[in-house]
Amino acid sequence: MIPSFYLAATSALIHQHDCSAYSSACVRAHWREAFTAAAHASDADGDAARAACAMQACADVSLIVDDAQEAEDWFRRSLRGLQHSPALLPWSWRAAALQALFRDRLETAAACFLRLSHQEEQRPLQLEALAFLVVIGAQLGMLSPARQALAKLVKCVEEVDDDDWRALASCIELDVAASLRVHEKPALSDHAYWLSAQRMPSGHAAAWSLQPPRATARMDGFAALLGHRETFVQRLAALAQGDADEFAPLQEALDWGGSQAHDVRIAAGLEIFKACLAGEHSQLADMAMKALAPAAADRHPHSRREFMYCQSRLRQQQGRLDESMALYSRYAACSMEFLRREGAALARIVAQEFLAAEPPRDDVSVRLPARYRRAYEYMLRSIDRSDLSIPEVAESIGVTERALQVTFKSCLGEAPRQVLRRLRLQHIREALICDEDARTPIMEVASRYGILNRTSLLAGFRKYFREAPSDAVERALCSELRSART
Repeated sequence: MIPSFYLAATSALIHQHDCSAYSSACVRAHWREAFTAAAHASDADGDAARAACAMQACADVSLIVDDAQEAEDWFRRSLRGLQHSPALLPWSWRAAALQALFRDRLETAAACFLRLSHQEEQRPLQLEALAFLVVIGAQLGMLSPARQALAKLVKCVEEVDDDDWRALASCIELDVAASLRVHEKPALSDHAYWLSAQRMPSGHAAAWSLQPPRATARMDGFAALLGHRETFVQRLAALAQGDADEFAPLQEALDWGGSQAHDVRIAAGLEIFKACLAGEHSQLADMAMKALAPAAADRHPHSRREFMYCQSRLRQQQGRLDESMALYSRYAACSMEFLRREGAALARIVAQEFLAAEPPRDDVSVRLPARYRRAYEYMLRSIDRSDLSIPEVAESIGVTERALQVTFKSCLGEAPRQVLRRLRLQHIREALICDEDARTPIMEVASRYGILNRTSLLAGFRKYFREAPSDAVERALCSELRSART
């Protein structure tokens, strides 16, 4: 599944009444036109809340065209415009969730989307959150909890009786069903995230229909947008079942989104690559791989892992077993590192009460009173936002900054700013260790979490971890080398 595609769809629906020009351009994948329309709406005088929501539309387009820094800037401006609005919290959760999702931080994304999934007074944001909970579950092969999220999405859509959201829910179900048909093939039986789907009873798998109930979208251009994706995933399923004739039209369909939406093209190309492997069309898979490389290897961490996996399976089908084993060993190491890092998200997704799961509590949160525990959990959910401030944290639970300061000091022995700084340093260190190729500059990683001064970063690492940031990078590289040798 492709998060960028579904962001284009949900963003168009959310903003269709306040900025119809934006939504119209978005469903036609005219990103410059969509951005211009949203930016113009954000300059509107007299309605600060509406302007702030338009800024989120600008951020959405920036995420779709892979400009995370631009997206962060627009999200920050949006939340400033909403600082005196009761809608601040839901929109801030949305901003944190989307940025985390596009940074491969599924724990934060799932936590924020779960919060939004209960916000009935912000119905469009609730529906979007439920849609992305299905996407997260499907990306990880966790189909039972994804099914629960889809069931709640359908229930909420019926309550509002909206054909556009109903059509989107149908498209999502078809997308998951096609992914299952691809990943359940024996040729992909060792995919790290879909092992549970391999063991799924056939009756359970059949619950995801390739012909779900259909609804006719009403928004101009929205039916064509969903139709493109539905046709694409149906062709993927047919290719995985052995129909090689589907390869050419699938390759032609890669042009959706244009040259700006690089990640959409790469993600769709990887889907074709996997469908070729599932159908054991090794020659077609080789063509798909050559069309992707080297772009897929240098993009989003999820794309790098998937590309590495597909390469390993292709080499196996070609009889190049030594290369296959080396590639699969690297893929397995990266995937296990990812699963360890995102363990809390996986625990949340597979929980029996998926949509009512509470955020995991550590010893810090346990030492705080219940009300202030929510402030600490807010920090954890929003840690990927470099603009997160202590006044915002205090406002999130309805107390003064002074009250927050006194309570944290008495219960934890640290001021809220110290706690936030420690959490940011922990996430920076974790990101450096988990960077598979150590390609990202240290300060670029640190800046994502609001630390811009090299001296301050070094002092924090020395204080909390008794090492320099470069030591963490070096240790990660040594571990990677040992894994490669074994």
